[in-house]
Amino acid sequence: MAKTGRPKSENVKKKVLSIRVEDPMYKRICDYARKHKMTVTDLLGLILCFFIMVTTIYVGVFISHLLIYTITIK
Repeated sequence: MAKTGRPKSENVKKKVLSIRVEDPMYKRICDYARKHKMTVTDLLGLILCFFIMVTTIYVGVFISHLLIYTITIK
């Protein structure tokens, strides 16, 4: 007999994150996700990845400039 139910994913997501937002923000998130044919989960995952990438780059650039500035002053 064939297995029933949802097929197994290669990228299993076992961790759950939970946030609380006000109604207007929830509506904005849902509207944006719907407009771009995304799930709310995929949208928030993309936003988090983008935020981490940008802040990591920014901090790296800031530290590089700080080191150059420190070396220049000496």
